[in-house]
Amino acid sequence: MTSYAAANTCTEAYFKATSFSYYPVEEDPQIDSVYEKVNLGKDHNYENVRKYYYRNKIAERFVSVYIGDVVDTTTCNAYYSLDEKVLSKKGGEILFSDSSYKDTLIFVEKQYKDGLFSVDKVTKKAKNYTSQWVRSYSSGALNGEYYSEMVLRNDSVVFMEINHYNTDHPTTRYSYIVGNSNDDYECENYNDGKDTSDYKYVYKKLDNGFVFEEKNGDIHYRQIFMLFHPYDEITAIKKRRPVTKHSAKARYFDLLGRYKYIR
Repeated sequence: MTSYAAANTCTEAYFKATSFSYYPVEEDPQIDSVYEKVNLGKDHNYENVRKYYYRNKIAERFVSVYIGDVVDTTTCNAYYSLDEKVLSKKGGEILFSDSSYKDTLIFVEKQYKDGLFSVDKVTKKAKNYTSQWVRSYSSGALNGEYYSEMVLRNDSVVFMEINHYNTDHPTTRYSYIVGNSNDDYECENYNDGKDTSDYKYVYKKLDNGFVFEEKNGDIHYRQIFMLFHPYDEITAIKKRRPVTKHSAKARYFDLLGRYKYIR
């Protein structure tokens, strides 16, 4: 069986597993499935299993099974197109497409529920940088915006998110994912202003990818399976060159990881 170099450290695995990873990027693994268990008290315990299906590295369908006080299965179909004519207008559906600018891939995604437009996203991915701008809609009217950036630097990841983006009252939060100096396969999450970690992470290599585990005490546990999905039909999709450089926006983080916001 072929062996792939999925990630070299826990922080690199964190970056790959959490940076919007069902989009098709050549030579990168894609999210295959997720298992999640949440324990918030007697009436708020549940498990969730999510599976992603691909053809030629293009996502075609997501299936999610919720196991709690009830068992509920939902399916979302995805289409590599921005033409609304392909929608069935039944259940959850996603339209997405991509383009590139210099060393950055740009993905545009639109989400629908029973044919009604609900969310659009613009995601930018470079080798060690990713950002996402999300806008949600209700009855066709914009009702919220969110923006985030993530930078992989040395053996740490800086994550910044802005809720209520483009409003008069934005809220900004930073997280720092730091590698264990004694074990490349472990890392921890520190939220801005805290000296103790909230989440501990472990990653395990597989022959065709890796498993990334997240744990927050007994409250939250999650496994993310990242696998290399093959091109079943090479001629069906234009192959992309691997991203090799930082996006220019990455310079807005200083050496201490503080975000320098420039409009």
